[in-house]
Amino acid sequence: LLGGILHPFDSWLLLRGLRTMPVRMQQHEKDALHVAEFLRERKDVSAVHHPAFCGNSGSLTGYSGLFSFQLARGGFNEVRRFIDGLKRFRIGVSWGGVESLVISPNRGFNLPYLEAQRLPETLIRLSIGLEGADVLIDDIAASLDALAS
Repeated sequence: LLGGILHPFDSWLLLRGLRTMPVRMQQHEKDALHVAEFLRERKDVSAVHHPAFCGNSGSLTGYSGLFSFQLARGGFNEVRRFIDGLKRFRIGVSWGGVESLVISPNRGFNLPYLEAQRLPETLIRLSIGLEGADVLIDDIAASLDALAS
């Protein structure tokens, strides 16, 4: 009597989304891996942290669209400039949606926290949506290239 319940329309939306979830997850995985492989080839990226690159898949049968990477040089200003230069990514942390998202734990004033957590100050997290890997790669490349100029 006092518990939370889901309204009928919300239930319908949930069921509708669950029906396409396997197909969407396959696309997230494919596009994220394509973007991660692109970033691995960039000289201005020092590391790409994608579970497919760890060499130990454990019991996983696939991967999501979430991974992180590190800029090779810079600090907060370069991270900010990179994120601000993206046109196809939104800033946010609601991972798993159809839109691509970007965020960094570096806020420009929290270096002691980053050090305590052993997080690099140039770490950037991406959640790859369904816009298409080539579109997202072009956007990332343009933003990285703008950092060099």
